[in-house]
Amino acid sequence: MKTLFENWRQYLNEEKIEQSSKEDLKTYLDQNPSESLPTKINIENPKGSMKTFKGAKEMKLPFDYGEWTNIINPADNMGWDLIIAPGSNSTSQNLKPVGHAEYTDGSGNDKIIVADGGTISAADQEIISNFFKDLEGKFKEVEWY
Repeated sequence: MKTLFENWRQYLNEEKIEQSSKEDLKTYLDQNPSESLPTKINIENPKGSMKTFKGAKEMKLPFDYGEWTNIINPADNMGWDLIIAPGSNSTSQNLKPVGHAEYTDGSGNDKIIVADGGTISAADQEIISNFFKDLEGKFKEVEWY
């Protein structure tokens, strides 16, 4: 319990960085290598767990899903959501944006896809693209950078 309280206190005291669009976030992350950033990644749903997206059917995740706790998306006033490519690791110190998944409703609560060193395999792209195609029209086609 003490550890939980200490982690919560640290989260509350983190410096928050607001990025108003996915383009601004990509630029920010490209210009600030993750090893030098005071960012924290919280993996809310690890690979293999079940998750729903805006009322779509619950699906098994083929990737780690979480958020940057201190990089704020004004669309929901919470951390920017991220997807870690299946071939990458959440403990990497060199995660860079490689694409995004955008809701069809234009809510702005987009999911930023990152991979170690900014390199994603064609197989990982296919896994992620197919996952979002299966979500009953909730997402546009994944955009790769």
